[in-house]
Amino acid sequence: MKLKVLNCEEYNKNYKLTFEYLDGEHLYPNGKGGQLGDLGTIGSTIIIEVLESGVVVESPLEPGIYTYKIDPIRREDARENHSGEHVFSALAFLKYGWRVMGFRMAENYCTLDFDVTDVTPQIVDELESAVNLKIKEGFNVVEQICTQEEAKAIIGDRKDIPEKIKGEIRVLSVIEDDFNACAGLHVEDIKDIRIFKILGYEKVKSSYTRFYFSSGRKAILDYNLKHDI
Repeated sequence: MKLKVLNCEEYNKNYKLTFEYLDGEHLYPNGKGGQLGDLGTIGSTIIIEVLESGVVVESPLEPGIYTYKIDPIRREDARENHSGEHVFSALAFLKYGWRVMGFRMAENYCTLDFDVTDVTPQIVDELESAVNLKIKEGFNVVEQICTQEEAKAIIGDRKDIPEKIKGEIRVLSVIEDDFNACAGLHVEDIKDIRIFKILGYEKVKSSYTRFYFSSGRKAILDYNLKHDI
């Protein structure tokens, strides 16, 4: 994969590149859709962070053509956790009517904020079991590109589409009867998530409940760490 560096400038003790793609997959920006961005290398330098406006790297590069590589493990972690979030929020909505108020992917876990406070340990156990059962059954993730009006009609009360999003919208289904707008990275079949684990939950902002969870390789690493402890 190749890109052409157009400019390099100092940026927060590192360097920021502006560039254009020549060949290969685009780098995913950090924070887009609540998801972690790509890491990897461009030429001989290491990617620190992918921004919407460029890429922050460890050392400077002269303008020119460079080969770049995307860290495949980090990207797969993002796919597993983002898809796990979709399955979790889909079942929470279909079973209990919970609506997502916020999503964030951190390095070792993810969080989802739901518009509820009356959460019980029994419901948490039931949801976790339901998510893992869906993963075991498998489902080919379906993508469709819709107009604003079509997307709103398909998604319904599942989740509001932010006003800042303009033009066509990508709508995904990770299980049957669920539709959600998303621009993030996902697995092809939810069987690839392998495992989902709720790590904890707490009330936030007086009217929401925040869940901490992990999926796939990250969930396995978390189990291994706790086992060693």
